[in-house]
Amino acid sequence: MFILFLGFVPLLVCAAEEGEILDPVPNITFIQATVDDSTGGNNNAILEPGETAKIAVRVFNMGSATAWQVFG
Repeated sequence: MFILFLGFVPLLVCAAEEGEILDPVPNITFIQATVDDSTGGNNNAILEPGETAKIAVRVFNMGSATAWQVFG
């Protein structure tokens, strides 16, 4: 079973001085999702009640650091 969570996490940054934050961070961006219900559904690529499916999710790291442990 694959579950996709989309959302944002607020990040509070406190600093003693003003300026840019230069630490490299990953930035995972959703690109595309594909539904394969050929074995547990009616093969129309739409997940309907009672069907099981494989969902392939494509993401891209637009950040400046490696994103570790990205899985689903």
